[in-house]
Amino acid sequence: MYLSKLEILGFKSFANKTNLVLNDGITAIVGPNGCGKTNIVDALRWALGEQRYSTLRSDKMEDVIFNGTKMRKPIGLAEVSLTIENNKGILPLDYNEVTITRRVFRSGESEYMMNRTTCRLKDILHLFMDTGMGANAYSVIELKMVETILSDKVEERRRLFEEAAGVTRYKARRKEALRKLSDVESDLLRVDDIIAEVSKSVNSLNRQAKKAERYNEYMDRLRVLEVDVLQRDYDNLFRRLEPLESRLAETIEKRESMNSRMEEEETLLSAYRNEENEIEQRLDARREEYSGLVSRISETRQNLLVNEERERSLLQRAERLKKDKEGYEIRISEIEQGKKDLTVRLEGNSQELGLLEQQSESRRSAHRDIEEQVSQKKLQAETRQQRRMELMQQGALLQNELEKLNARRETIDSVLQRLSDEDLDASEHLETLRAQMAEEDAGQATLSETVLEAEREFQAMEERKQSLRNEIDLLQNRAFEIQGMIGEKMTRIDFINGLVDRLEGYNESVQHLLRNRDWSTSRYGTIADAVNTRDNLRVSVEAVLGEAAHYLLVNDVSEAISGLQNLKEHRKGKATFAVLSRIPEATSSTFPIAGDGILGWAIDLVQYDTQYHNLFSMLMRQVLIVRDAEVAHSCIREYPDLRCVTQTGDMFDSNGLVRGGSHGQEEGSMIGKKDQIATLSREVEKLKAQLVENQERLEDKNLDYSGIDLKSYAEKMKQTQQDLSAHERRVAQMMFEIEKFERILQKNGEERERLADENQEMDARQADLEPQIEELRVQQSSVEDDVRRENSLLTELESAYNRSNEEANTANLAVVEKRGEIQNLRNEFERLSSSLHETEQALENAAREIVQSEEAAAGLVDQIADLGRNLEELEREQSTGKEGLSAIEQELEAKRTELRGIEETLHEERQQQNQNINLVHEIELKVSEIKQRISSLEEHARDEFEMELKRVSSEEDDVFDLAQAKEEINDLRQKIRGLGPVNPLAFEEWKEEKDRLDLLTTQRDDLIQSEQTLRDTIREINETAKQKFFETFGLVRENFIKIFKSLFDEGDEADLILQEHDDPLEAKIDIIAKPRGKRPHSIDMLSGGEKTLTAIALLFAIYLVKPSPFCILDEVDAPLDDANIDRYIKILRDFSKNTQFIVVTHNKRTMAAADTLYGVTMEEEGVSKLVAVDFNKDAVAKYAHA
Repeated sequence: MYLSKLEILGFKSFANKTNLVLNDGITAIVGPNGCGKTNIVDALRWALGEQRYSTLRSDKMEDVIFNGTKMRKPIGLAEVSLTIENNKGILPLDYNEVTITRRVFRSGESEYMMNRTTCRLKDILHLFMDTGMGANAYSVIELKMVETILSDKVEERRRLFEEAAGVTRYKARRKEALRKLSDVESDLLRVDDIIAEVSKSVNSLNRQAKKAERYNEYMDRLRVLEVDVLQRDYDNLFRRLEPLESRLAETIEKRESMNSRMEEEETLLSAYRNEENEIEQRLDARREEYSGLVSRISETRQNLLVNEERERSLLQRAERLKKDKEGYEIRISEIEQGKKDLTVRLEGNSQELGLLEQQSESRRSAHRDIEEQVSQKKLQAETRQQRRMELMQQGALLQNELEKLNARRETIDSVLQRLSDEDLDASEHLETLRAQMAEEDAGQATLSETVLEAEREFQAMEERKQSLRNEIDLLQNRAFEIQGMIGEKMTRIDFINGLVDRLEGYNESVQHLLRNRDWSTSRYGTIADAVNTRDNLRVSVEAVLGEAAHYLLVNDVSEAISGLQNLKEHRKGKATFAVLSRIPEATSSTFPIAGDGILGWAIDLVQYDTQYHNLFSMLMRQVLIVRDAEVAHSCIREYPDLRCVTQTGDMFDSNGLVRGGSHGQEEGSMIGKKDQIATLSREVEKLKAQLVENQERLEDKNLDYSGIDLKSYAEKMKQTQQDLSAHERRVAQMMFEIEKFERILQKNGEERERLADENQEMDARQADLEPQIEELRVQQSSVEDDVRRENSLLTELESAYNRSNEEANTANLAVVEKRGEIQNLRNEFERLSSSLHETEQALENAAREIVQSEEAAAGLVDQIADLGRNLEELEREQSTGKEGLSAIEQELEAKRTELRGIEETLHEERQQQNQNINLVHEIELKVSEIKQRISSLEEHARDEFEMELKRVSSEEDDVFDLAQAKEEINDLRQKIRGLGPVNPLAFEEWKEEKDRLDLLTTQRDDLIQSEQTLRDTIREINETAKQKFFETFGLVRENFIKIFKSLFDEGDEADLILQEHDDPLEAKIDIIAKPRGKRPHSIDMLSGGEKTLTAIALLFAIYLVKPSPFCILDEVDAPLDDANIDRYIKILRDFSKNTQFIVVTHNKRTMAAADTLYGVTMEEEGVSKLVAVDFNKDAVAKYAHA
């Protein structure tokens, strides 16, 4: 496998298309400095995918495009094609020949092609990865790269080993895996944060859903009441509508009767108006006739005046034309005399012109003879002058070369002085920079500690703020919980109040007596109202009391009788009264009893006022409250006289009776309702106090939270980090400056040696030039004498030529002037002829117009007489028409008087009719308003409640209590407002958020699994890469020792050492090189030639592990002397059997060793040209050793 062809177009100095055919073995590229040799190496690098501007010696990618010269315009693109013979299948493509093409345009766009098929840069880089052929691989070696390899830049040195070991792909995979791992960890943190937020949202939405449920209950009841109120309003509107419709019908009837009377009078008025119109039409006709007559009189008078004026104008024009006619006749006579004079002058000038033409022709013939002699003499003089110029150019070239040598010698002296100044300046800078480096190293520890302290402060404040955020969230959640508990207890209070107000649970007779208390003077209520107990015992106590819970409490029997009488009067059924004054004194019937499941005596587990002690002692005598039926059954067997009641309300007595079963949600609610309300109210007040306290704490926490300004801590931390980064940049800049000045010192030493060699070459060239210049001066002097003789003869001939030319021109000028004079006379004759014709035409026109004007004036006299007669007749007709017009006007005024009387009568009737219309309109508005409100209620019922309103009977309407319904509506609305903002979609949102939380949890589990998979992948990549690296390093080390000894001497020492490091792939690789007789402490102490040979030894040691198909060496042999060059060439020859070498060189021995030689020249300034050199190997070898 080898490079077979390189095609370059528009790349740097190669403006023209250049083809470079590459063969096996060693190909050398030679040429003077600055001709573009290295541009070929850059083109190869660029085609292989090089992207670094510094490597391509450019500031931007467009700089590689040919930018034009003084003689050439810039080119719009650069293109390089590299053809590779893939005969060994190293490249992973099914082609024996692979052509890589790269283009760049001035717009910055790039194109990449593989076998003329568009591809990506990534594809090209991947193609060459681990083949030793990449742009960054060891297949392209420059002199500065050799120094870089042997310097302390461990990354460059280690890159060669990685490329040879084939771990570059693994490191790329590891980098990609680490990037993905970082992304997964970031995603995991983000998902955890989202899960925390969504969990809070789920809890909040759960509470909102419960609130929405209570809201829906209130809204359902509110809807029922609003429908009832809407129905009542609907019926009231219909009752208002009926009388208005009756009144409207009566008013419309009156309006129609009045319309009939008005129509009759309108008919009469219309007849009178028709008569009035007829009279007006007659009056208008007469007025139109009179107006036409007046217009005709005015028109006749105007025509009379116009004709009189036209007559005067025509007579004046005829007189003027007669005077013009006399002038035309005089002008014609003058023109005819002028034409006769011109004819005589033309005949005389024609004779003179003939004589002048003969003289001109004679002089021109003599001038042509002299002109031929001058031409021949000029040709002889130009030949002599051309020879003189050739000698001058040759002398100037040699003199210029000599002056260039002197100027170059001065330049070299100046450069040497500059190099000395630079060395002194670089030494001083190095001393200063090393002192500053010591100071910067001392300050770096302090800055690092400052950064750590700022980071700790920021982290502490961030944790404090997060802690406050968590506390605020807890307090907000607690506030929601307390508000929910308050809402629940208020709902319970409202429910119990509703039971109390509606007396639910009591039969009709008890409800009637409690609502109508006029039968009793006391206000005791029922037994159920007089007792209270714990919530978990209410069902048990209600079961103990049984029907007695409904008994009404009274002081004496008379009150009981009064109550019975009231029930009978109102036919409300029966009731039982507990007469407190007749209940016997209570005696103790309890005894100590205990056991598992026994809660206690019923009388001991209730609370009541002392005045009811006898009552409840009687009702709860020998009643024991137990946990369940099994305990009750056990107690009955042991104590036959007892009654036992379970917590679920099941009753067991000694007579074998058992009463119980399931119970509803409201069972137990009869007991102690007022006490329950008071207890719930106290609990609500406590919760409100807790809510206030919670809100105060929340405000304090929010104040603390807002008081923490993380931004200032972050800015402080950022500032310290920036200070540290700036310090590190300064240190890096100092390191760069130190290296730069060290390179300057080394480069200047090499430059001084090169300039000394150049001075010697210029001295030898100057010794050759001086004799050649002297010989050219002698030849030039002889030629200049001949030129002066020829120029003298030519001057005499040119004087004769000028005199002859002047005489010929004078004769020719006389001919031209005479011809011009004749032509002027002819032009004047033509002008007079034309003027004569125009004047004769004007005379004829004037005679004709005189006749026409006199005839027109005579015709106008008759027209003026006719117009006078017509005017007198029209004035008589005007007088008669004026009298008839006055009579018609009087008739019209009489008719209008009659019309006004009828119109006044109609006006009064219209006013009365307008009143009827307004009344109809007013009633219609009221009817329309009521119907609109009815329609609005119907539409509201359809839109809001999806129902159709219908009228109900008055009996049904009377049952409905509108005031109570509105009061309940207000109460429901107050409760709804008390709920605060309600999210109607809370349940759906809660379900969505719950599903989202489940999905996020699943995603988190997947991310955890991905994290573990990536960590396993990275561990596997590291192990494989380490194994390959260690194997390759061992082989390179063995090869390096062998090749080093072959380049130096058998006793010389060399080695490669891998330093200890946590990651061997990042460890430093030390190069040990000790030529015989030297024990350097570092590679830097070796000479330039020794460094180069060491680098070559390392390069070929790597090659032996993984051979590169080709290798480009750019002036690598520059530091080597002749002895080392021979060793260098021997290595190239040994490896050229399997590796293709492309060598850029100035060394004669290296050129002699090449199989193919290409020369690069710059015949045109700024444009490189490639020359293939076909040479004799023996001749080149002789030249190389000369």
